[in-house]
Amino acid sequence: MCLVGVCVYQLKRKCSTVFHPCAFVSCDEYKIIIDDDYGGLRETLTHEGNMVISIQDLKKATNNFSQLNILGRGGSATVYQGELKDGTKIAVKRTESVHEFKSEVSVLTKVRHTRLVALRGYCLDGDQRLLLAIEYMPQGTLTHFLFDWKKHGLKPLEWRQRLMIALDVARGVEYLHCFGHQSFIHRDLKPCNILLGNDMRAKVADFGLARPLPLGKDSFVTKVAGTFGYFAPEYAEMGEVSTKIDVYSFGVILMELITGRRARGTTLEEESVPLVKWFLQTYKDEVTFRKAVDPALDLDEETLACVSTVAELAAHCCASKPHKRPNMSQVVNVLSYLVDPWNMSEPEYEGVDIDMNLDTGSFTSLDGR
Repeated sequence: MCLVGVCVYQLKRKCSTVFHPCAFVSCDEYKIIIDDDYGGLRETLTHEGNMVISIQDLKKATNNFSQLNILGRGGSATVYQGELKDGTKIAVKRTESVHEFKSEVSVLTKVRHTRLVALRGYCLDGDQRLLLAIEYMPQGTLTHFLFDWKKHGLKPLEWRQRLMIALDVARGVEYLHCFGHQSFIHRDLKPCNILLGNDMRAKVADFGLARPLPLGKDSFVTKVAGTFGYFAPEYAEMGEVSTKIDVYSFGVILMELITGRRARGTTLEEESVPLVKWFLQTYKDEVTFRKAVDPALDLDEETLACVSTVAELAAHCCASKPHKRPNMSQVVNVLSYLVDPWNMSEPEYEGVDIDMNLDTGSFTSLDGR
């Protein structure tokens, strides 16, 4: 009887370190109930224990959440650097928002893509601290390298690097919109939610505001949340959410990559004219546009031509009407061509002259076959 009592005590102790005792009755599975205020969507996610990390392991990984391990702070969250027993480096996001915690777990357990940060595990501590262990990106955020590089003693990003970062982000968002089992809308795309690895390749992070697109619908209406400066007009004014609001935010990021200027200005002059309005007024004029390009960039004629193409893409992404914006697959096509253009002067099959109709997808050769 004593032995049985000790075993029961140890089992209860183990459960209390991982789950809130009032919310869960078993350590074998972790159920998250999501009840959204649009469309009555209700979903239960069940995950086996291999996704759960105990609070003790997270404390060891982060040196008991030491101030020295802090990577950054947000509105309701603090992110710590950590390392698990097996040497895996992680970033531990400690949040007070139950809603954002559920959203991130819901999205990150459903999507897998090289341009989206990966979820390593999660934990719900007994005192209501919600913890997410995500993939660690050693170079930090795009904000550090785009706006604060002088302050941190970094080199400014070259145009080729900026172009690759833009393509990486576009591919990650394209996957969210199109290729998963369910379409998700990020709702908070901005430089501080774009993480960089040692190879300066980018991954999209922070899915606390992400929402699934209800099946059979192109849009829905909800409360506005996110960051001013990146809001599409229809979202800011009416709370209308569709994949096109992410396209708009991405367009703002392209403008930031081109100009080195923040969406929300840091000076009175910049704050008086929002980035999007200022950019749309300048990008069509060659003289004013060249002055608007980030002075940290080395521009030759070839680079300037590429920057101009991206500027035109950014303007389309930030069109005032959602139906006039491209989708993310079209954005990926444009950026992919700029990164690695197809050399049409050297066809793979010689002797065949192909006339392709890009509108219909049909093609014919000279002999009519």
